[in-house]
Amino acid sequence: MVDSRPDPGLARSWLLVAPLTDDGLAAADASDADALIVDLEDGLPDSVKTAGRARTTAWLRDHPAWVRISSRGTGEWSADIDALADLPGLRGSCWPSPHTAPMWS
Repeated sequence: MVDSRPDPGLARSWLLVAPLTDDGLAAADASDADALIVDLEDGLPDSVKTAGRARTTAWLRDHPAWVRISSRGTGEWSADIDALADLPGLRGSCWPSPHTAPMWS
């Protein structure tokens, strides 16, 4: 796997892509974006989260990307974490959107 994208600290553009199809992931990979984020949280309807996660893990075996994981308050969070462990293409994770007010507010 060759990662020709710049260091994330130098990235000027980040492209979020929903892992709905292999063609969609391939199109995102072919883009000129400096960094790709596969969106497991908001990019997938609940009915296809399992299939999207499987597509993402298969894709990350040969392609580099960041992954936006599901919220910790859902059952999808631990499934995302478990599925992403030790994948060679995983560059890092992006935290999900907050769904509750912070405890310090």
